[in-house]
Amino acid sequence: MPPQPKRYPATPFWALLSLVSACAPGTAIEPGETPADPPGIGVAARSADAFTQSIGLNLHISYFQSPYGTGWETIVKPRLLALGVRHVRDAGAVSSNDGWMQTVYGRMNELAASGIRFNLVLKPAEGSTSYSSATHIDRLLQYARPAVESFEGLNEHDLSGRSAWATEVRTFQQAIWSKLKGNSSTAGLPIFGPSLGNPGNASSMGDLSGYLEYGALHPYPGGLRPLEAIATHVTYGTRVSGSRPMVVTESGYHTATLWGGEHPPVSEAAMGRYVPRLFLDYFNAGFAKSYLYELVDEGASMSSREQAFGLVRSDGTRKPAYTSLQNLIAVLSDPGPAFTPGSLSLALTGDTTNVRRLLLQKRNGRFFLVLWHDAYSFTVAGGSTPAPSSNAVTLTLARPAARIRSFATLTSSAVKTEWLNKASVGFTVPDSPLVLEISP
Repeated sequence: MPPQPKRYPATPFWALLSLVSACAPGTAIEPGETPADPPGIGVAARSADAFTQSIGLNLHISYFQSPYGTGWETIVKPRLLALGVRHVRDAGAVSSNDGWMQTVYGRMNELAASGIRFNLVLKPAEGSTSYSSATHIDRLLQYARPAVESFEGLNEHDLSGRSAWATEVRTFQQAIWSKLKGNSSTAGLPIFGPSLGNPGNASSMGDLSGYLEYGALHPYPGGLRPLEAIATHVTYGTRVSGSRPMVVTESGYHTATLWGGEHPPVSEAAMGRYVPRLFLDYFNAGFAKSYLYELVDEGASMSSREQAFGLVRSDGTRKPAYTSLQNLIAVLSDPGPAFTPGSLSLALTGDTTNVRRLLLQKRNGRFFLVLWHDAYSFTVAGGSTPAPSSNAVTLTLARPAARIRSFATLTSSAVKTEWLNKASVGFTVPDSPLVLEISP
C-alpha cells in the first residue's frame, strides 16, 4: 500500500493472543516509574515465547521499484530471515495481472515456507471503487492462503481525501467480515479492524465491534518515548472496537534527519534504543501483537520521512535498531508448546525511578528479567542523542540463584556478566534493554 502520513506522534499468533491480557478500553496508559518492590514480592512471569511472537514488521513486497523489489534476494529476504521475526504485515492487493499476483504472493509463500506468516491489509480490487463487494478475496486466497494468518480492514482511509471515507470504511469492513467468516478456510482467522491516520476521526467511523475481533491502532510516538501516544489512541480506538482487544499494526521511528515537517526524526543511535523498548512497552501494556513500520528503508533520502522508517538502510546495511532487536529476540526466543509460567520472588531497590521491567520465563524454567530506563533517548528540539542513562539498581531474590547472567542487548547477544550462587546483585540499567537470566 502507498505510504501514509504519520500524523501522531512457531505457534500461530492467534493462539498466543489469549495468553496476554487485552488493553483495558479507555485506560490511560502513561509512561511512568516502576516503584521499588517490597522484599520478597512474588512477581508472575509471562511466556518468553509470547513476547517474541508479539513482534511484527511491516513489509512492502509489491514496491518493485524500491529495495523491496530490487533487493528482494540480496537484502529483504536474508535480512528478514536473520532477524528472527515471524509475523509480518503487508497489502493484500488483488490485481487482474496473473504475473503480478504470482510474483508478489509467490514471495510471501517463500517466507511462509520458512515459518513467517502474514497479516494482509485488504482493500477493493484493482481499479474498483466498490466498497460493498468482497468477491475479489476469492482470487487473493488462490495465491496467498498458505501465507496468511490474519486480515485487516482499510488502512488509514480517513487520510484518503474521499468525502465518503467513513461510509466506505464501514461498508467494506462488513463486506470482508461476511466474506471471510463465510469461507471455511478463513473463518477461524482473526480479522483486525480498520486503522486511522488521525485517531480523532474515530467518532466519524463509529462502532464496528461486530465486524472485527481486534481493533487496529497506529500510535506513532513522533520521535518521543514509545508510550507517548498510546493513551490517546486507545481512548479513541474504543469508539471503533468497543470492548474488543487491540493490536498495533503500525508504529515506529524514522531517521530522515533533514526532514522538517510533523513527526520529527530521531538519530539511528536513538532508534536503536527505542525500538526494542517499543515492543516491550506495548507488550507490557497488553498488546499481544505489534508491527513495526518497517523492515527496509524505501530510499536513501534524508529529507523524506517515508523513505527512512526501516531497520535496514536501502543499501542493505543494518541500522543499530536492527542489531538491538535481533539481539533481544535471540536472547529471549523460546519456540515450543504452550506452558504455564511460574513466579519469582524478587525486590528491586536503588534508583528505580522510570525503570520499567518485564519478567518472562522459558520452558526450561529459567526466568528472564528485562529492565530498561524509560528515558528520552533523543532530544527532538535540539536533534541530539544524549549519553545512555545508567540507573544503579540492586536485584534481591528470596533465595540464592544458581546462576545469574546479564545481556546488554543493544550491541550483543553474548553474556555480559555472570554471578554464581547469589541472592543479591548490583548493576546499572540503561535506556536500552538489559536482560538478566536467572537460573533458580
